[in-house]
Amino acid sequence: MTATDAIGAAGEAVVEARILRQGLAVARPRPDRGVDLLAVAPDMTRAVPVQVKTFSRPSIEVEKGWFRPVDVVLAVVWMRDAGEEVFLFDGLIGVERFLGASAQTASWQQGGRYAISDMSAPSQRARIAPFAEDWAILHRRLGLPLPAAPADATPYRLTRHARERVEAGEVQEAWIAETLAEPDRQGPDPRRPGITLSWRRIAAFGDRHLRVAHRDDNGHIIVITAFFDRGASS
Repeated sequence: MTATDAIGAAGEAVVEARILRQGLAVARPRPDRGVDLLAVAPDMTRAVPVQVKTFSRPSIEVEKGWFRPVDVVLAVVWMRDAGEEVFLFDGLIGVERFLGASAQTASWQQGGRYAISDMSAPSQRARIAPFAEDWAILHRRLGLPLPAAPADATPYRLTRHARERVEAGEVQEAWIAETLAEPDRQGPDPRRPGITLSWRRIAAFGDRHLRVAHRDDNGHIIVITAFFDRGASS
């Protein structure tokens, strides 16, 4: 086995372990024809194809051909001494959401390929942060409810507006939960009585501050909205 093969196998093992922790089963298609793993529903009736790409440094490379003829979920793994990071893209649409304006470049539109050799800059980290560990993609594709929050987590409910921001990839629900549980700063909304504002610095999103507006509802927290506040400071 070459060093490249070893890194690839390690990345697949990381993704397989993460899928199992979601309460799903895992299968390995043989032969491998563009699908490395299958994330399988607990009742074994439905499966989601997953393609794993592993890099030994924070970089990313995507190709349109990976999503033909099967629109796979793409798992990008960064294997580094400090530990691995995993990013999930919901098919070709998910990749183009990550690419943003870059999806209109000739390299993508005509060549069907796009690569960024160094994703370590804060701006690039912020760009990819919404896709980190987004395992809810598998549950949505399988038609399964999202995993329940831990029993000791702060009970909360997202309004439709807040949920739309999460589903659009603008913020991660885990970041909202962290902000509610351990805010860096908190105070009343001066313009809306009964509304509390909580801020938390999100390291995975370029150290920007997530602002969560919420109110109490008989012991439960109703999250009204959540967005990154450019004007916030510690």
